Amino acid sequence: MTLSHDHNGHHHDHHHDQVHLASVLDLDAELVGGYVDDAAAAISRSLGRAPQRIVDLGAGTGTGTEALARNFADAQLLAVDSSTEMAALVEQRAAAGGFAGRTATMVADLDDGLPPLGSPDVIWAAMSLHHVADPAALLREAASALAPQGVVAIVEMDGLPRFSPDADSALGTLEDRCHAAAARAGWEALADWTETLGPAGYDVLHRDTIRIARTGPNETIARYAVHWFSQFRHRLADVLAESDLALLDSLIDPADPASLHRRADLTLTAGRRLWVARPAADHDVAIVGGGSAGLSAATTLARSLRSVVVIDSGEPRNAPAEGAHNVLGQEGIAPLELLSRGRDEVRGYGGEVRSDTVVDARREGDRFVLSLASGATMRARRLLLATGLVDELPEIPGVAELWGRDALHCPYCHGYEVRGSRVVVLATSPMSAHQALLFAQLTDDITLVAHAAGAVGDEDRANLAAAGVSIVDETVERLLTRDDAGTARLDGVELSDGTVLQADAVVVAPRFAVRGDLYERLGGTLSQTPVGEVVETGPMGATAIPGIWAAGNNTTLNAVVTVAMGEGVSAGAAINADLVMDDLLIGKAVEHSRR
Repeated sequence: MTLSHDHNGHHHDHHHDQVHLASVLDLDAELVGGYVDDAAAAISRSLGRAPQRIVDLGAGTGTGTEALARNFADAQLLAVDSSTEMAALVEQRAAAGGFAGRTATMVADLDDGLPPLGSPDVIWAAMSLHHVADPAALLREAASALAPQGVVAIVEMDGLPRFSPDADSALGTLEDRCHAAAARAGWEALADWTETLGPAGYDVLHRDTIRIARTGPNETIARYAVHWFSQFRHRLADVLAESDLALLDSLIDPADPASLHRRADLTLTAGRRLWVARPAADHDVAIVGGGSAGLSAATTLARSLRSVVVIDSGEPRNAPAEGAHNVLGQEGIAPLELLSRGRDEVRGYGGEVRSDTVVDARREGDRFVLSLASGATMRARRLLLATGLVDELPEIPGVAELWGRDALHCPYCHGYEVRGSRVVVLATSPMSAHQALLFAQLTDDITLVAHAAGAVGDEDRANLAAAGVSIVDETVERLLTRDDAGTARLDGVELSDGTVLQADAVVVAPRFAVRGDLYERLGGTLSQTPVGEVVETGPMGATAIPGIWAAGNNTTLNAVVTVAMGEGVSAGAAINADLVMDDLLIGKAVEHSRR
């Protein structure tokens, strides 16, 4: 992109302008065009395959068309530009590059709307869409023009390029002043298409900033630098100081000894922002949370041929644990591996799993609308909240560092692995005595430290003594750790009086904080339990809000992996049955309206 010309030909009437623009576009492609390779990989991932038909909107001289042809060797390409001269250059480039047989050109002004495009898999708009008078309207047209599951790929500059190898040099500080003046003049007010794509009816599948760095000596970098500094000189003449204008004159004059033409030390740093988006479609079910409950529900629904999407932020509660236990047939599997297999199974049945975060949710008529951190918007007929919980750990140094390895809480999740070991229970809540009794089944060497006042009552003490649990009436100062091949391991429990208890594992009772904000945003109220708030559900996960189900640790605080899985399956089955009846009612209403 150049800031003095428009790819769609709004200012391309003069032949000299066309020649200059073509030269600059070719320079840009030679120096920074490698970003197309990264963009092509993102497109293939978003499509799930290589595209067969691509449209290049605002193709210019065809440098982008050529790069797309190189990345997608079997694709048919259509290059669209409002300039007949540019279309001719695309044809020349295609002939020279050996891809003329699968490339066509079309002259069309995008301000007049999209011409017939032949249902492409990809509509590519690199540094061109911001020139269109109403890009949102054009994007809505593009949604209808795409083939099923097709995508748009939009590329913009990520700020102005820089050329000085030394930011503190005269050239570097001049660049700073020129960039600041350009920003005040609106040059760097480049569109954030995230804000446009959602309202235009798209889900953003991929968003990225691709960095480019080139070093000299490079005659092409010098020519590219001359172009940009010429832009500064001629377009910012009214706002730059006379001294800066004089320096710019010197830099762009090929006869001047200080000219950029003569410098071999120039570097180039630039960036391109990429968006890949697909027209949004209503899903039968949206599941917030991709843990054991969410993925089990998604598999159940996808196997019933429901359109289901799982949105997951990638922060599973059990990620620190070395293995998941009591999972029939998968005993000891690493939690992240279990979830990876679950995601593959969901996708294998046609479900969608998206790495994103839901930041807001609302009801619109008979649909739920989810706003994602990426800027995308998703719509669904039913909603399952499998958002889980957060373990709020006691504020004792070392607990968080050892959590999931030597700092434990569940005898069924981790108890067998510490059988016969030295175990210290940190009594921080009324649940701690019960924990100690359960772990006493697994080891004879167990000590409870009555850390929190009132955490261990008289009846608890009698029961603990009967089970052979030693009780220390002291508070814990910190957990001592040692480095074991780069991993922190427990080395003892230091008490406030300086005593150190030797231990192989410590047991703590975290507070469970349910991720319930979305449920509350949708009008729900969390219910109080002795150990924390929960999303209250009826049979098979139905909540008090019609159309919303919940499953997993946000409803059952002590649910282990398999219990969460079971709740997910039950909720998925219930949602599918609800949709079956809803579809029947819709069908009956349609049939009745035909009579």
